[in-house]
Amino acid sequence: MHELCNHRNVPANHGAVSAQLKNEEVLSGANGDACSDPSTASGSASGAARATASTRSSSPLAFRVLTYAGFVVLYVLLDCINFATLPYGLGEVAWDPAAGITMFFVLTRGAKSLPIVILAGIISQGLLPSSPASWVLRLMVAVIVAAAYGGASAFLKKARFDATFQHALDLILFFIAAVGAAIGVACGVVAVHVAAGLIHPTEIVEAFFYNTVADVIGSVVIVPPLLAVRALRNSASHVVDKSWSAIAIIEVLGQVIVTIAVPITILSRAYWYHPFELLYLLFLPIVWIAARWGFAAVSWAVITIQVVLMVGADLCGFSQEVHRAFQFLMIALTFTGLMLGVTVSERRRLSEALSESESRRAIILKAARIGIMSVSSSGTIRSANPAAGEVFGQPADSILNQNIADFITLEPAQLEELSRDGSLDQETGGAELQARRSDGAVIPIELSVGSAGPSGAGEYTLMIRDISQRKNAEQERRTHLSELARFSRVALAGEMAAALAHEISQPLGAILAYARGCMRFLARPVTDNQVLVEGVSEIVNQSERVAHITVRLRELVRYGTCQRSFVPVRRMIEASVGLARTEALPKGISIQLDVAPRLPPVFADPIQIEQVLLNLFRNSIDAIADGAQRMITVKARQNGASVEISVRDTGSGISEEMQELIFEPFLTTKDDGMGMGLAISRRIIRAHGGNLMVAPSTGPGATFTFNLPTQVAKDDLTD
Repeated sequence: MHELCNHRNVPANHGAVSAQLKNEEVLSGANGDACSDPSTASGSASGAARATASTRSSSPLAFRVLTYAGFVVLYVLLDCINFATLPYGLGEVAWDPAAGITMFFVLTRGAKSLPIVILAGIISQGLLPSSPASWVLRLMVAVIVAAAYGGASAFLKKARFDATFQHALDLILFFIAAVGAAIGVACGVVAVHVAAGLIHPTEIVEAFFYNTVADVIGSVVIVPPLLAVRALRNSASHVVDKSWSAIAIIEVLGQVIVTIAVPITILSRAYWYHPFELLYLLFLPIVWIAARWGFAAVSWAVITIQVVLMVGADLCGFSQEVHRAFQFLMIALTFTGLMLGVTVSERRRLSEALSESESRRAIILKAARIGIMSVSSSGTIRSANPAAGEVFGQPADSILNQNIADFITLEPAQLEELSRDGSLDQETGGAELQARRSDGAVIPIELSVGSAGPSGAGEYTLMIRDISQRKNAEQERRTHLSELARFSRVALAGEMAAALAHEISQPLGAILAYARGCMRFLARPVTDNQVLVEGVSEIVNQSERVAHITVRLRELVRYGTCQRSFVPVRRMIEASVGLARTEALPKGISIQLDVAPRLPPVFADPIQIEQVLLNLFRNSIDAIADGAQRMITVKARQNGASVEISVRDTGSGISEEMQELIFEPFLTTKDDGMGMGLAISRRIIRAHGGNLMVAPSTGPGATFTFNLPTQVAKDDLTD
């Protein structure tokens, strides 16, 4: 692709996309070799561009031939008019418009247009009355011109020049390229003519200066308005504005009149009086037009002033000093006017983009389902969307200019901390606070804070969500889980009733035996008090044993809230093992304890953890009921800030497929199971800040592990 394309990043707004499309169309050429990426333009813009390309490509060869022929004819005509009386096409001229159309042609047609430029140069050199007779010299001059402007086009492409002059940098790059091309042409042409003996060495500096200044003025005056017109013609979003007011029309007519009248006035004044007395007046229409209409309009104002001045200067027959003064004036005037026009156009685009962004922001805020507010560093509410008003039970306008502390349990000083630290609740994505509605009701909310500007002095954006429904759902979920856990405990206690009856029958039998023995001793005439004391002591011990067993069973099935405290690990495990052995021992299953010494206490609800252990023990007992090895091993080890507890059996084990599904509710491998034991157990452990999982086992059976924290979290202390 030889065309000069815009490679700047495309801003995310429609105006910038349209500008991008205009630039791509300007620099793509009539042959349809557009360099735009269809994905960077909107659907309507790309559709219009395709329609334009389709129209042009209906007869691409004819259109291309006409375009190239038109350039050659215009180039030769302008060259012949401008250099008709100068020897070899060299000398002092006010400007060189042929240089301007050459630069425009190369910019818009790319490197493939350079042979046409060479052809136009050869023809022009041949038609000049004082042109060199050598065709080699003519060819060299034409090649130098083509190479200089081809290099300028390549430089602009490399510099990512935007031909719609979206930024001031584009204008600076264009001026650099124009000056560079003019210097290149002047150096080459003068050197060739000196080598051919057509220019005396003493005239080198003067010839170089004349050609450079003329080419620079021709390029900077001609190219910008042509690019502006081409961009406007190819703009997919351009619509002729028919709603101009009478004042605007009068203003435009006035600007046109002033633009023509001021240089005529200066020329007449310069002819009769001092030639430079009123030159400053030329800046008045330029500044006026640039400030009102931007780059495109001021570029045409510049070319109008240039044509009037140069034609008038030629007609008036001014001296070389006056011509030179006009040349430098036009360079300064052109750069000033175009730079001001670019700045105005850029600010206007930014203003339109900002207005569009604000409109889009207002639509988004109005449609948002969560409350969004902007709050100053002092806590004053500056803006709020309708959803924010709904959270507080009143219109959004009524909460403006009030302090955020009047609605949320939050001090303004905490805004910076929340914006810096992010959310307090990493799972929900926001800090959970309380808000007061207009009717006095207190509701839970989720708050996220973002800041703009320097720390402590900017504006904060608050995103508020009413989480009352979520909190109610969580409470219902906790209640449901508690009901399921209680049902599981009751079912577990019922299944253990026979084993517990067997366990209790032993101390009851011992109590009965000791009581009868004591009665026999009391029936004797002489009793041994020491024997009676020992018998009564045994009765007390066995009674306490029965009481302990029944208390543990009652606590197991008791319905109550979670009551966490620091509990010794060994005592909690031994209590669970004591209950499990009542079922394991009749089946010949032994339960071994391997608890590391000096374990720190864990922060847990002992009843819930004992329920988890009992579920694991019962699963292990069922798994090894028919096995040859009948052993359950309970281990407890410290693992960082938690204690890891594992239950391993010698049963049939768990397949890899079941390991992924075994914790799902209502999934069971037992004929009479409910499939809730492991699901409830995992929920209990996760509620304690740990996790229950199946650990890899190297030997027979299965191993379940879970961990419990040894440190208390701040939220747990406030439960």
